[in-house]
Amino acid sequence: MENNQISCLAFQLRSSVKNKPNILTLSTPTLAYLLLSFDSIEEQSTSFHVKQPHNFKAELLRDLQYISNYFQQAKSLKLYSDNYTEDTELIDITKFRNLIFIEFSKVNVNTVKGIQVLRSQLQKLVCQKTLNTLDDILNNCGADKSQASCWSELKEASFVSNSILELDQSLECAPWLHTLDLSHNEITNIEAVSCLGNLKTLNVSYNKLEAVPQFKGQICSRLQNVVLKNNFIEDVTGLRSLNNVCVLDLSNNCLIDHKSLLTVSHLATLQWLNLRSNPLSFHPNHRNRTASYLHVNTASTHFVLNHVALSKNEKRLVGSYYPLQSKNNSLANDSLNMATDRVRKVRQVVIEEEASSRESTVLVRPPTPRQYLETKKQIEDLHEKFGESWLNSQSGLLDVLGLESFSLPLSTSPYEADFTIYSGDFDKAAQAESTPLNTSDILNEEYDKHDATPDTSLDEPDVEGEESIYLATIKTETDPIFIVIGPTHLSERECSTGSEREKWHLDSILSCEIVDESATTVQLDFDTMRKDKKQRIYVFEEEIDAFVGLIKNKINSRTPKKEDDVKFQCMKCSVVFKKIKNGSMLGEAVVQCPSCDSTLVVEAE
Repeated sequence: MENNQISCLAFQLRSSVKNKPNILTLSTPTLAYLLLSFDSIEEQSTSFHVKQPHNFKAELLRDLQYISNYFQQAKSLKLYSDNYTEDTELIDITKFRNLIFIEFSKVNVNTVKGIQVLRSQLQKLVCQKTLNTLDDILNNCGADKSQASCWSELKEASFVSNSILELDQSLECAPWLHTLDLSHNEITNIEAVSCLGNLKTLNVSYNKLEAVPQFKGQICSRLQNVVLKNNFIEDVTGLRSLNNVCVLDLSNNCLIDHKSLLTVSHLATLQWLNLRSNPLSFHPNHRNRTASYLHVNTASTHFVLNHVALSKNEKRLVGSYYPLQSKNNSLANDSLNMATDRVRKVRQVVIEEEASSRESTVLVRPPTPRQYLETKKQIEDLHEKFGESWLNSQSGLLDVLGLESFSLPLSTSPYEADFTIYSGDFDKAAQAESTPLNTSDILNEEYDKHDATPDTSLDEPDVEGEESIYLATIKTETDPIFIVIGPTHLSERECSTGSEREKWHLDSILSCEIVDESATTVQLDFDTMRKDKKQRIYVFEEEIDAFVGLIKNKINSRTPKKEDDVKFQCMKCSVVFKKIKNGSMLGEAVVQCPSCDSTLVVEAE
């Protein structure tokens, strides 16, 4: 690194102070050269003045002093190396005393010295192509080889594209992590993340997982966003313990049968699910079958399946499979048998009491021939009066027979309703007792019924189906949000609660452009009076082209307003008026209210 390069770096740093840069990016050779130059300054300096040798100019010394001071005040640092090797010289970063964010890219962490001092203040840590184990950075602190201690301020950690094979107990050193990215590694088991009781977002995509582990502890109630795409997952039963998960990405895995989604029916807070590129996603009735396994709560929320909101027909199927299975597995057989036994018992008791009362009456009061003739006459009169239904009517019949009127006691059995259903068919009830219900037959019948239902979600007009939903992150935030584009408005919604944060009319969008080379960041400009809503910068993981294309189509499809149709409203007197095309207002630079001549007017929709 030559002297003119040092001067150029100092000039850039002075310019960036005004623009407030986010990250100071240096290569390892540049940093090593600068550290040597700082040492030469300290050797030349005394307590009173700096002696200038013949090969140093005064301007160069001032530039080096400025760079040294800048390093001490820097908040963010990215250190990268073009050639990653195992044996490299030590890299000392103790000069950076106020770092809260540090990123290593292709730098061997075991050659970096000074991480231990920053352990108590770092808030974000990124290691890309630098690690073999988490123990190297979380426990040993690189070349410091320190003992295990707590990273008390660390909230976000990204260990992407490393050679990590398994997670060790070093994660316990970062108990306050709420975002952890372990994508693009070779991990086969992630049970160790259960020690992170404050974790909200977990990304373990592009690994070698074959099953979702059984999460334990406080993480079960904190974890909200889980990304498991591009693994070899066949079993997802471990998801059942997650109580508050909202976003779940299982795309590009090995889920074959829809029955494996039974665990999903327990996720009451789920609002976003991706099952693309799994074998089951190619089933012709995939969306209907998946909807039947969702929790019943999703029918009343804006649920998104494979980046498309559920239609009205699909919402009708939500929760239809799991309640059927739970009922047929245990409750149906037991309630049927118990109800049948109780009904039989009640009927026998009533018949025995009625028979005994009649038998006692006959023995005590035997009829005489005259009474017999009178009774016969009365019965014939009742037959003529009531017709063929005379036996069903008790009007006068009990008096004719000499019996007291009675009424059957009300049943207190909890199976009263079942009694009315099964009491007339004892043969079927007996068969149900002897032959248990075949759960698989019932489930197959339910599958056939769902498959027979035509999928008319595309034919039926659905207002909710016209909305397009995208998952993204605002650049200045860490938690992902939903971007919903409807027929007239664009809105932001929380992933955890589904509540609306901000909302813009589509006509207020001025531009939509991709602003970075990696094609993951989009900038939207809005025509609004609020400063905090004039611009949004979103970061996407996928489907950025679809989002930009849709917004640009909305912009290009606008019909320009005619000048005669433009209305204005005065903010002072609230008068609404039109801008007259041929009037005197056409030549004015500022629109004025015709009532009070105020210039505080806004365009009314």
